[in-house]
Amino acid sequence: MRKIIFGLVALAAFALVHHEAAAAGVKITEQNVKDVCGAKLESGGGMMGCTKTCGSNGEHLCDFHCEGGNKCEGSASLAE
Repeated sequence: MRKIIFGLVALAAFALVHHEAAAAGVKITEQNVKDVCGAKLESGGGMMGCTKTCGSNGEHLCDFHCEGGNKCEGSASLAE
């Protein structure tokens, strides 16, 4: 019984760490944001970007954005 509980705790910890790592931003260029967002690109207030479903089965939400034109990143998180 103790092994099962330990295994479940380890699995839950792995899932949480993996989820947090996936949410970390990755540096991209302004052109990358424009290319990925396409017609969904929104801009205003010195920012531009979009959020869209991604992943092989649409299981993630991906956010691509730029602040001031040079601080651009993309990130993914599990869709709820």
